[in-house]
Amino acid sequence: MPDRRFIAAPNLFVGGKVVAARGILLDGGSIETVVTRDDPVDLDGIVTVDEFPNATVLPGLVDAHVHLCLAHGEDLHRTVDEALVEKSSERGSAVAAELVRLGVTAARDLGCRGDSAQRVRDAASRGDLTLTVSGRPVTTPGGHFSSFGIAVRGVDAVRSAVGHLADEGADLVKVMATGGMLTPGTAPGRAQFSLEELRALVGKAHDQGLRVAAHAHGTAGIALAVEAGVDTIEHCSWLGADGRLGSPDPSLVERIVDAGQTVVLAGPLPDVLAGTGRDGGPSATAPDGPAVDSLRRAWRNMMVLRHEGVRVALGTDSIFGQFPDHTDLAHRAEAMVRHGSWRPGDVVDLMTEGGAAALGRADQIGRLAPGARADLVVLGGDPSTDISALRRVLAVYREGRRVA
Repeated sequence: MPDRRFIAAPNLFVGGKVVAARGILLDGGSIETVVTRDDPVDLDGIVTVDEFPNATVLPGLVDAHVHLCLAHGEDLHRTVDEALVEKSSERGSAVAAELVRLGVTAARDLGCRGDSAQRVRDAASRGDLTLTVSGRPVTTPGGHFSSFGIAVRGVDAVRSAVGHLADEGADLVKVMATGGMLTPGTAPGRAQFSLEELRALVGKAHDQGLRVAAHAHGTAGIALAVEAGVDTIEHCSWLGADGRLGSPDPSLVERIVDAGQTVVLAGPLPDVLAGTGRDGGPSATAPDGPAVDSLRRAWRNMMVLRHEGVRVALGTDSIFGQFPDHTDLAHRAEAMVRHGSWRPGDVVDLMTEGGAAALGRADQIGRLAPGARADLVVLGGDPSTDISALRRVLAVYREGRRVA
């Protein structure tokens, strides 16, 4: 019979807000009961009781868009060989271990060299990061990340690319529907594939049981991704063909809601927004500058989407190394609250239920509910009112086992 464990804490993050509680009862690797303040609890037969006064229990955090096996500042256009793939996978494993320690229990890796991310995933043990990986991105010749992606043109070729990824052990397909910021010569505001090609890719992927994540900065690419039926839209920046940031298209937003697609807010964080203040978090006054202004507008656009009913997740898009402590997710959450007018509880929701939706695992993770997997993080504070509590990790549980 599985061990039963009671985690005693006065606060639980449930349904996007913190509720007063007595704790949470685990049965093996699953949540048995959420015990609110007025509920009785019988501890008879409980093997372990972990007590955390003045703490909050959350579902394990989800980083919905990462690049674990790439290094910040490295040349992303190097020739790929086995030595580089092996080095990349070693790096990815080291980063994954750090993320669990910080309360991130699940992530999606959306683009790597060779099968480096698959190697990290396959080497993971029960207490490690739950990793969903896309492997090599599908792009066009000379397109975004064509240096290590599968560069194709035409309906037959995109279907073949999906087959290759399935053979390489990918969990999902990442398609570059538009150009990207890190690939010179590509245009983030312009589409890279036709609707016919994207439909063929999505159809083949779904036939293989693989979800599809579409990198789409430009409104033109977003429209094609929505029409093609992708599962998640990454970035969703609403750029025009001229590269200028626009506003969400109401008709497209409505179609995203109707289709049940998840939008993932992901992208780099300027160093200037991660400058520390007296409390160790980002400084309260955001400097001016084009990059900062664009990011704050992108955050406002995501507020609009969420208000209109779009399920939004948060991903760092991190090529890790910008922050030596690997707290990329906390840095972004703090910046959104301090410089983007987001409410702390809403940001936490993006990293829990939103992230679970992006992974296609909303019934398993990202929530405190009976039957959900017992991936949990215990924080010293209430992140729904103080976002810096994300840095005060007291304990991390994976499938009911305390791992950090």
